[in-house]
Amino acid sequence: KGIDRKDLIQTQENLSKNYLKALDYDAILPKNLNPKQKQEIINSVEKYSNKYGIDKTLILAIIMKESSFNPKATSKVGAKGLMQLNNNTIKFINQNNKDFKITNPYNIEQNIAGGTYYLKYLMNKFNGDLKMVLAAYNAGPNSKTVKILQKYPNSNDISKVPINKETKAYIKKVLDYYENYSKFYK
Repeated sequence: KGIDRKDLIQTQENLSKNYLKALDYDAILPKNLNPKQKQEIINSVEKYSNKYGIDKTLILAIIMKESSFNPKATSKVGAKGLMQLNNNTIKFINQNNKDFKITNPYNIEQNIAGGTYYLKYLMNKFNGDLKMVLAAYNAGPNSKTVKILQKYPNSNDISKVPINKETKAYIKKVLDYYENYSKFYK
């Protein structure tokens, strides 16, 4: 019984594409991730980047800042997983998104799906103003920071927005990662 030549060629092409994609991510993802986690992160970032129209390098930059790519990360204030979703954010996502529910924020795909969905919501809310989006992402829904940000629509100069130093440092760090990661996807 022979192997169909067309199937073999298609399999080789798919392996080649996946290998090249993995090489791109190897420049960014930490070496200590196990291969299964690494592949799940790559697949989830690709899937939800495409689904919600959010640049994958932005998703990766947020993951790096939030959890250093540790799927089991938990912050002092209880934010969970790769994109550090807190209970208010999870509740917001579960109430507003009809495609899926986050039942386990430590699940790689659920966390990236939820975090990217929330990023898309913030992009729409703040008309794509990335600094405002990052400030709101860092603060979480229902926070005082988000209420302050809403009073400054389309602020090109975030320094004029009265937000705390921690949030300003967060924005700068994510933007630094974003700029660095963008070099791998030119």
